[in-house]
Parts: sequence; structure tokens; C-alpha cells
Amino acid sequence: MADMERLYLQIRKHLQNRATRNLFSYSTFSLLFVFHTALVHAQLGTMDFERVSAWYGYPNSFIEDIKEDRFGFLWFGTNEGLFRYDGYEFKVYRHDVRDSTSLSSPNIKDICETRNGEIWIGTNYGLNFLDRRTGKFQRFLPAPRHEPTAKITNLIRKVFEDSRGNLWLATVSAKNMLRFDRKSKKFIPTHEAGNPDAKHFIRIFFEDSRGTVWAGTSYGLLKLNSGDSTFQHILPDPDHESENNKIIAEICEASDGSFWLATKAGLVNWNPDTKAIKNSFLPAGIENTAINALILDRNGNPWFALDNNGLGVYDIQQKQFNHYKYEANRNKSLNNNTVNCLLEDRFQNIWIGTENGISKIRRDHSGFELLLNIGVDGNIANTVTRLMRDSRGTV
Repeated sequence: MADMERLYLQIRKHLQNRATRNLFSYSTFSLLFVFHTALVHAQLGTMDFERVSAWYGYPNSFIEDIKEDRFGFLWFGTNEGLFRYDGYEFKVYRHDVRDSTSLSSPNIKDICETRNGEIWIGTNYGLNFLDRRTGKFQRFLPAPRHEPTAKITNLIRKVFEDSRGNLWLATVSAKNMLRFDRKSKKFIPTHEAGNPDAKHFIRIFFEDSRGTVWAGTSYGLLKLNSGDSTFQHILPDPDHESENNKIIAEICEASDGSFWLATKAGLVNWNPDTKAIKNSFLPAGIENTAINALILDRNGNPWFALDNNGLGVYDIQQKQFNHYKYEANRNKSLNNNTVNCLLEDRFQNIWIGTENGISKIRRDHSGFELLLNIGVDGNIANTVTRLMRDSRGTV
């Protein structure tokens, strides 16, 4: 294990050095960056957003997902295939109708790295497993080939591995909760306990500190019954019935064991033990309080994406809400009001994926925050919908 850790650190350092060197030396690789930086005091409140111009040579496509694996490779899921960036060049994995070992679809919906380093891909047409050694894919279809049904389709929206090694999948069909058995290569439908015909459009899978798996859906919050792999409907409950609170897009666990929920009605705090709900975190007058993405920073403060309404931050100590939006007459504002995804990395950097690229708030060694916006060429190529931090804390 120690040898593997040393090897990982060597690879990581090598990739970071290459990435840093190549980032600022356009003559050594095919990407061209034109950028500016600005230092901003490290505090909640007004922040300047400096923008990085286009990446030359980057895939000109709609970006669905971004992940960084344990070796430091960046993976981009697009509608033109899967792209891997090593800090020096892109390796492209595409769908080829003549090659059964290529991606089953060019449309990548989700990327999942498992605990043992496997890469699983959710696509518009099935689940794919990447053999890192050969660069070839194995394809797995929930519905028989050429026989999709109303109950099961082959579009895989979400791929999630829990701590027990179970691979959970979300599709867009009536039976849209599946568990994939990697030994038998079979898809096992699951459902709400006592209500097998219930339709739940899965938005997110989540595992809490106790090892319980939850699912945020368009119809509320579900909890996995580990005994029979069915899900129990937990929220909304009769005392807090709300059409808006039914839609749960993201789940985060606070240090006290309560859950922060991103809902259509705004930011909600729910205690799974006492069932207590708090939802008065956004001031009156905020338009469109639906939340699409949510993270908790190292201090436990929620950062959240308001639907087409910019970025929100709630300071739990000061009980203060801060709101950041695009301003047409200020080029250092948030670059777009449609924020799709958020992430805090191991260095407490905040990454923000928008319809117009990626923004980054970086706390550097001088005690300031450095915020960069990274734009990508193309009309819709700037859209980023998902970011992930791996078990070692990298983006």
C-alpha cells in the first residue's frame, strides 16, 4: 500500500508539473490560453470573476460531466464522446458504428470511478466499462437490443457506487432505478417498498456517514432498505407536504448529521433522526429559488446554484446570504447565471460549472482568493453539468 501511495504521489506530481508547465507555455502543446488573474480578499461578499478565454483544440461539444481520477487525469463527458486530458494532450474515445469495442454512444451522461479505480460510463445507449489498459469498452444494455420497452430503456443518466461496492444506475424509464451486478453482468430493477409501480425520476444518489444510501428524486427523498434493496419513501411527509419540496436535486450531510437538500422551493435543512425541517435560508424577494446544485464547503457553509439566477452562499455562522449574478456592464462578474454544478477540492478551491464555462475560486498562500473563469469555444460547448471530487480530494 505504501509503495502504491508513493507511486500515486509521483504520478500526481509529474502530471501537475506537466500541466503547470504546459498551461503557461503555448509553444509546447496544442492548447492556447489567453488569461488574466485578479486577487480578491478571502471573504464572503463581493467577489471579482476574472475570465479565461477559449481553449484552442478543446472538444467543441456540449459538456455533460467532468471528473478527475486518482491519477490526476481529467475526464470530460460530451455529446461527441469521452475525452481524457493528462495536462499535455487529449485522448479521445469515440463511438464507432463499425467497432463493437468502442463507446456504445457518443452522448456521455455520467462518469464514475469506483473504489478500485474502474471507469464506468453512463451513455444515451447503455452502460460502458473502460479497460484502462487497452482503451476498449465493454457495453451493457438494460433493455434487450432492439427491444426497449416503456419500463426499461437504455439511457443511463447516473452511475453511483456505494461503500459496499453496489453499482446504482438511474435511467429515464418507468423502472428507472437499477442495480448492476458486476459478477453476473445483470441489471436488477428496484423500486419503492410496497409501491412497485411508483415512478421516481432519480436526480442524485447519495451515501451518508452511516452507510445509508439515499436517492433524491422528482417525487421526494428515498432511503434504501438494505435487506431487500428496495427504497422507502421518506419525504415529503404529511406534515410538510409541498409540491416544490418534492423535487430534490442534491443532498449534502452537515457535521451534525442533518441533511441539506437542494429543492425546487429553495434550500432546506432536514434532520433524519428528529424529522425537523428548516427552510428559511433565502431572503424574501429572491426570484426563482429552485436549486440545481449544492455543496458544503470545509466550514459547512452551503454553496448552491439558483436556477438561472446565479450563485448563492449561506454563511451558517453569520446567518447571512450572499448572492452573485452575471452583470452585463461588469466583466468581472459571474460569467453566466445558469450554474449547473459546484465542487470544493482538497485545497478549498470552489469550482463552478456554468453554461459559459468553468469558474474557480482559489484560496492561495497569500490569504486571497483567486477566481478564474475558463471558457470553451462553441455555442454550447461551455456548458458543464457535473463535477466530482475523488476519495483523495482531487477534482
